[in-house]
Amino acid sequence: MILARAQAPAAAEDPAETAAVKQVRRGYLGRDWSGCAQDGAALRAKYPDSARLQAWTILCDARAGGDALAQAEAMLAERPDDPWALFARAGALLDHPSRGKQEAIPAARAAMAALDEHPDAVWQLGRALIVHAPRVETLQFFGERGGATPDLLALELAFLIQSSEATEAQVLELAAKTRAADPTNVDADYAAAVWLMNRRRADQAGPLLVRALEHSPHATALHTQLWEALLQASDPAATGDGKATAVEAPLVRERDDDADPSPSWEALLQASRRGPEARRATLDAAVASLLRARPDSPGALKAAADVYETLAPELHAKYEAELLERFPDSRTAERLRNEQIYRLTRARHERQTKNTPDPAADALLAERIDTLLRERPPTLPPLRAELYMERYFLLKDDPKAAPELLLSTVQAWVEVEQRNFHILADAALALAERTPYKREAEAVLRRTMTQAEAMLREDRAQGFPQEIVDENANWFEGQLSSALGSVLLAQGRRDEAREPFARVQALTKKSPDAMVRLAAFAEAEGRIADAELLLVEGLALWRGEKSCEEALRGLYRRQHGSERGYARHRARLEDGARAQRRAQVLATALAEPKPLPPFSLPRLGDEELRSEALRGRVAVLNLWTTWCTPCVSEMPALQQLADAYAKDPDVAILTINAEPRTDELAAWLAEHEFDLEVLLGARWATDNGYNTLPTTLFLDREGQVVFSHEGASERLVEEFTWRIEALRDKNSPTRRPQVERPASG
Repeated sequence: MILARAQAPAAAEDPAETAAVKQVRRGYLGRDWSGCAQDGAALRAKYPDSARLQAWTILCDARAGGDALAQAEAMLAERPDDPWALFARAGALLDHPSRGKQEAIPAARAAMAALDEHPDAVWQLGRALIVHAPRVETLQFFGERGGATPDLLALELAFLIQSSEATEAQVLELAAKTRAADPTNVDADYAAAVWLMNRRRADQAGPLLVRALEHSPHATALHTQLWEALLQASDPAATGDGKATAVEAPLVRERDDDADPSPSWEALLQASRRGPEARRATLDAAVASLLRARPDSPGALKAAADVYETLAPELHAKYEAELLERFPDSRTAERLRNEQIYRLTRARHERQTKNTPDPAADALLAERIDTLLRERPPTLPPLRAELYMERYFLLKDDPKAAPELLLSTVQAWVEVEQRNFHILADAALALAERTPYKREAEAVLRRTMTQAEAMLREDRAQGFPQEIVDENANWFEGQLSSALGSVLLAQGRRDEAREPFARVQALTKKSPDAMVRLAAFAEAEGRIADAELLLVEGLALWRGEKSCEEALRGLYRRQHGSERGYARHRARLEDGARAQRRAQVLATALAEPKPLPPFSLPRLGDEELRSEALRGRVAVLNLWTTWCTPCVSEMPALQQLADAYAKDPDVAILTINAEPRTDELAAWLAEHEFDLEVLLGARWATDNGYNTLPTTLFLDREGQVVFSHEGASERLVEEFTWRIEALRDKNSPTRRPQVERPASG
């Protein structure tokens, strides 16, 4: 009987065998997956009949990126009546990139039943639910079983930190409860540290990570988090108040194993704050320690490469090359190859931005993508989707691209895409407009719409904030329905196109792409004035200037036979729409202004500024980072606005940089020739929920937030000026700056 087999071995277990199982299991739960996979393989030679040891070794291999499912299937074939074989298969499915979503939870339930609800099997079902089930189902599981064991407490903590609504008190309380139940539990500290790191609190996370490493000294995940915490916290400005928080740190302690002695967090932080050389020496020692302990771990090599990306590019390249040479078939290598492609595509984007095309570099990039897809296609669907998407971008910009190549790329892409459906819709439309494959384009687009609807349903089931899901639904509806209407229009099916375009027209927010497609439909129906109004409205949307300008110019040319008089025509259209747009902008004022969360933030390279110092003036606070593309794109206009108000005592234009590390920020600003006033407030931004970038706050003289604008602005100078002038005190002296209006021709 299966249940009897699950229970019987416990009484006759060899203590040494039990210790072996505990060692591998402890390595898994300590996030040292590469280490426990190696340890398990070695221990299985001593205890070949231990099914539980074999099962936990397979779970370790699954997290380490090995072919765990094949091992589990072989174990099940060899031990068809052993419930631990079911446990191994469930664990392998849980982390399987394509089969996990559909099969992991049923497999985990079957293993739990076969093992008579053994604690290991209950824990595994909980993890399967966290990874693959709707949030409400996982909440029910923890409501019924939470806290039964220290491992379940740690699992519940890992689940809690995924919630955007989790509070610091909840996270730290559950972490303390887990630690009290099992002082050696790694996730009691690691999960809480991750939550703190995500909120720019490296100074608080660091001691927890050091303590976690006391219990799992070779876990790559713990080391990489500690290195990042060290880099963040050694930049005092990035903590938000310019000071490190006083925390209780673990003391240096010698070990009985082969791990290096662990310095306390305070010792690490003090060493790294002595200067760049000391910081580099601290990291060098930490990286060397990990590589000594895990010389055969692809993950350890990847971690070493990542930490040196900006600190030491030569070491970054060395470790990446070693990883690809020694572990070419690992999933870590798969991800690295995609990252290398991404770097090339990013360089291509920069060339496009600077208008310095390099056809030879583009051809080389296309060849590398094609070779990778042909010879080493990633096993993970999202990685393959990234490659097909980048291949599409290259084909889109190549007027000589073969229609058959565009078709095969888009059809292969739709098979594996999971989130970038708006770009896939653009690709389907390009296929319909540029090739004979119009029906195939429609099929791709309709499948894309079905997949997008499934994604949104899953987001709702996972408990994502309703406003975020609704905003995403609005975005995808606009992009996909307008693309469908345009694909139908390209086939001459105008009557059928009317329904998807009507859905788009009813949306409150539309993208520039949707406006262009709506305008094309209006033109097809002879509604030229409507088409012009749509395009003029689109001009003021973020990234609308280029696409809507091109469409408006083309419409004028088709109506008048040339572009003569176009500039005046566009100016008249914009003048007519400006008053309405101004009213719409000012109507976004909060019905009940909110006080600005107080701050005391260091200026870049200068003393601190307190929020109280802004009282009595109208203030504009723009939150940004250097890696936020829309933020950077709108900064020249923000600089223009700041210059216009530079001598106005009634107005303050400031920016708040939200990056956790700011040591290279001054050089970046100098390189881009920006002299905006920059406050350093990564923690302040996250603590107060400013997670969308860019975000711009407009304060009245009492320090109340009256306008809050999320996202970049195509007409920043004009629309920000409207808000600023609306906030001026009518009774105070004003000197309105002369702001140059952007050219409209």
